[in-house]
Amino acid sequence: ARKLLDTYKTINDLINFKRIAELAFMKWPDTFSLYLVDNLDKESEKELYVKALMYYTNKSRSSEYYLILRTYLTEEERIAFVDKQKNGYDLKFYVDMLKIEKRYADILEIAKNENTYYTNYLYVLNPIVNIYPDECFEIIKKECNAAMSSPKRNRNTYERITDLLNVMLKIISKQNEALLYIKALYNYKPNLPALKDELRKRLGGKYFF
Repeated sequence: ARKLLDTYKTINDLINFKRIAELAFMKWPDTFSLYLVDNLDKESEKELYVKALMYYTNKSRSSEYYLILRTYLTEEERIAFVDKQKNGYDLKFYVDMLKIEKRYADILEIAKNENTYYTNYLYVLNPIVNIYPDECFEIIKKECNAAMSSPKRNRNTYERITDLLNVMLKIISKQNEALLYIKALYNYKPNLPALKDELRKRLGGKYFF
């Protein structure tokens, strides 16, 4: 199929190129979606091009390709495509598309969800910290307090906390509150030398301590 497509493209036989392209995409979309995106004429073969582009965007989880795809979709189609990713395994791709579509309220809902794992918090919160400053501040504070209350605190716990605090410090309207909260953690009793060390190393002691 690839050889036929290449041959028909070389001799500019568009009728047979389209015929084989449709067959190849129907039978082997994983193999041919990107090939068709790169080789189909976007105007004369628009319908097949958009199908292949949609398939490849979904397969590759690429926000770069979504930026291209969205220009061919109606608003309703964009909403439907993005919403299909809501319960998918790639949260970062979903957040990227929400960010492109400026659906910041949906990103906030993800951040509020208790099932949002810590490793995703930083990615989820960054686009919205200055859009929903109060909510993001409280989410970060709640997550840090929960980590501090864990009976299994260790060095990794303190690294996680400081990562979140770095995001908190990006909230422009919450600078004073953030500094007060960080100082409270630094002066936590009983004394926690490992926490102090992480705060100094990862936040910059000259600013806070």
